[in-house]
Amino acid sequence: MNLISYSADDAVFYGNFYPLLRDAIDRICAFVTDYSDSCRAEGKRDPVEHIASRIKSAQSMKAKLKRRGIEVSPENSLTAVHDSVGVRVVCTYIGDVYVMAGKLREWKDINISCEKDYIKHPKSNGYRSYHIVCSIVENGVEIAAEIQLRTIVMDCWASLEHQIKYKKTIPNQEEIEKTLKMTAEDFSSADEKLEKTRLLIDSGASPLPE
Repeated sequence: MNLISYSADDAVFYGNFYPLLRDAIDRICAFVTDYSDSCRAEGKRDPVEHIASRIKSAQSMKAKLKRRGIEVSPENSLTAVHDSVGVRVVCTYIGDVYVMAGKLREWKDINISCEKDYIKHPKSNGYRSYHIVCSIVENGVEIAAEIQLRTIVMDCWASLEHQIKYKKTIPNQEEIEKTLKMTAEDFSSADEKLEKTRLLIDSGASPLPE
């Protein structure tokens, strides 16, 4: 299922480029969905739990361009920053994330400029995900996109962290951040155990109690 976040205000800001942004999202999501469907058709386990997508809000885009000293314009929004288009692919297990990343590398429709592995190298706050920064051409226009690949567990932690901290003045900030990082470690440990269990089951063995 593709969970989509769009806004009428965004359509006004991006103007004639707005349909191209939506088309870019549709193509990326279609590629992932087609791979997911092919796995099921071949009797394989589907690695994709769900897909979410968004066009960066006009408000956020304007603020980002201003922070970077870049003229605020729809044209700069497409190329001067890397996340005018965002797609999040939530996978079941850690191994699935890397499989999906490999499939995206093979896709000729996107040009990958950067990959960031925050699973092997988490951010300082404990955030884990795999990011692919790329571009896709729509009707002759190159559109920057960021594809985030993460497990259900990683997505759960990121959602909770966002709910707790987003645009809020938090008392005891240091203690909250310490707790969130510790929780991220707990979540990561659970993810690793689930991955090991999956590998045991796929190999025909029974998971051993710890």
